[in-house]
Amino acid sequence: VNKKELEELVKDLSSNLKSKSSAKSAKSGDDKSKKDTKSEDKSKSTKKISKK
Repeated sequence: VNKKELEELVKDLSSNLKSKSSAKSAKSGDDKSKKDTKSEDKSKSTKKISKK
């Protein structure tokens, strides 16, 4: 996935969050997705290490 596609996805997600909920809920949703991404990165690096 290239940067442009990611930006499009982020726009779609943020607009969906805004339409479905208040700004406060949308912000907490963003925080949650950031945490999910961090944990995904951790598991990916762990898998790489275990393969070696």
